[in-house]
Amino acid sequence: MQNERPEDNIERIKRKLYSPQGTRIQREKTVELHKQSFEVPEGWQEGGGANAKNIDYSMARRNLHDHSLLKKLLLVAVVFFCVAVGIFSYLYFGGLNTISSQNVDISIVAPVSVGGGEELPIQLTVTNRNAIPLESVLLTVEFPEGTRSPTNLSQPLLRYTYDLGGIQSGDSVNHTVDAILFGEENSIKNIKVSIEYRVPDSSARLYKEKMYEPTISSSPILVALQSITETSSGKEFEMTINVSSNSNTTVEDLLLRAEYPFGYQFVSASPEPDFDDNVWQIGDLRPEQKKTITIRGSLTGEDGSMRAFNFSVGSQGGSDEKNIGIPLISRQETIEITRPFIGTSLALNGNSNGDAVIRAGQTVRGDITYVNNLPTQVTDVQIEVKLAGSVLDRRSVSAGTGFYRSIDDTIVWEKSRVSDLATLNPGENGTLSFSVSPVTITSGTLSSFQNPEMSFVVSVKGTRVSESNVPEEITSSVESKATLSSNLSIRPRLVYSEGPFVNTGPVPPKVETETVYTVYWTITNTTNDVSGARVTASLPFYARWVGQVSPPNERVTYNQVGSQIVWDVGDVSAGSGILSTPREVAFQVAILPSLSQVGVAPNVIGGTQLRGFDTFTETTITADADAITTQLSSDPVYGFSSGRVVE
Repeated sequence: MQNERPEDNIERIKRKLYSPQGTRIQREKTVELHKQSFEVPEGWQEGGGANAKNIDYSMARRNLHDHSLLKKLLLVAVVFFCVAVGIFSYLYFGGLNTISSQNVDISIVAPVSVGGGEELPIQLTVTNRNAIPLESVLLTVEFPEGTRSPTNLSQPLLRYTYDLGGIQSGDSVNHTVDAILFGEENSIKNIKVSIEYRVPDSSARLYKEKMYEPTISSSPILVALQSITETSSGKEFEMTINVSSNSNTTVEDLLLRAEYPFGYQFVSASPEPDFDDNVWQIGDLRPEQKKTITIRGSLTGEDGSMRAFNFSVGSQGGSDEKNIGIPLISRQETIEITRPFIGTSLALNGNSNGDAVIRAGQTVRGDITYVNNLPTQVTDVQIEVKLAGSVLDRRSVSAGTGFYRSIDDTIVWEKSRVSDLATLNPGENGTLSFSVSPVTITSGTLSSFQNPEMSFVVSVKGTRVSESNVPEEITSSVESKATLSSNLSIRPRLVYSEGPFVNTGPVPPKVETETVYTVYWTITNTTNDVSGARVTASLPFYARWVGQVSPPNERVTYNQVGSQIVWDVGDVSAGSGILSTPREVAFQVAILPSLSQVGVAPNVIGGTQLRGFDTFTETTITADADAITTQLSSDPVYGFSSGRVVE
């Protein structure tokens, strides 16, 4: 067995594996191996056995040599890695990273808070901890909107730059920047400080920045509001805004802007707004100077609802002169809408939702409705109506169940005349009435009645027992106005023998023969200015528009579709035709009568309508005139009988 070659053993196992007598392989009997020693000659020997031994020895020596070489290569790689790590650590931790921005430090020494409008000093220090110098160091400070220069408050200061030059390794450079900040109290401002620099032998610009966030501790402007905390729906009230300086320097170009809540109706202000109804130019405020603005208006809303008013003061900004560019301070005032203790309403000519517009000669009827809104009784109720106005006819006042006190133009109702006013139980109500008429306005008195109106102020007072059983007086009031609209009128007339044009054709008009007439439209106006006035009329089918208009600058047009003549009058001032010359235009119209019109004075122009906008009463007013016929009643030569068509 010992002398069997491995190839013989393998062949024998294969034969047994594929033998038809069975596939089971019998386990061979093992024989213990004994150690043998071989003598290996130092040189080549003759014979096959010696050569094989020599080849095995040579291969062993070569394997041993290859293993030693791999060890050496691994050792060299480990040494190279260690040297590389050492060099990197030395370069990085030894401070030779010369271009690191982490080695450039910006130090800011400045107050954490500053008063608005006060000078803010900022001490800046730039330190170079790199091993090489920094070159062309440019310092930049970016300020928030609203910052001003301390040397000139009118000049904005949004960006400041300064060339620090070069900074050697290990050196520091100091620089101070001054500015004046504005803003609302307790607001935080962001100031960015940055530097740009180069290093030797490089054109790249490196960058480093740092933020500084001071707080505005106080505003240079103080705003104080004086107002009621609650009001009745529709009742007028006043708000007073006091704007005063809190700075030791002059604050320039200030604006006050009001933001009104939903349901607020602006009435008036003192001084009047400079823009719209909510912007005032305060201008410059010197130290300790104060300006006051009073606003009057009313709130409409449901009982218990809250309304907020916002007021902002700041410097005028940009190209829009009515907008705040730099807000300095803002204030808010909240007012509650409540029901009055005694609810009162006044209806004029049946209109309880507002003022009334009346015509000349029209009587005004007033109906006062009152109701006790308290859960307790109200006693000794007294109701008064104060009458006023330039067109009030004092002799026309009818007080109904009340008493007209002419010495102060007041109608009074109290319990001696109206027994129901002695005691008003909770929820109890009633109605009182009166009437008054405007005076008659003539041409001689017209100049005294520009923008005429009558005002009615109703006040109610009574006594209730408070929760502490102490009687207290309660009051309520409401106001309405009756404005008198202007009397705008138009007068059309027809002429033949006079006027700015030469008229042709037979008079009286003749069948199948054309006659040309001149038509005049004359407009008069009484008390109020009128804008957007317009006159319209149509021609009958047998009439023709000639086209002549005088004066030629009047805008008179003719539309063949519908044969309509339109005069765009525009503005008509108060007193036109009474205190000054009327607005008037003339134009030519021709007619061609037919046999069917013999003995008849046909229309030359149809009915005329005038419409305009009364700028005082803010209503549209109209005036109409009848059609004009060929009857020349206005002509100084031809009489009334010259208008009937003849054959």
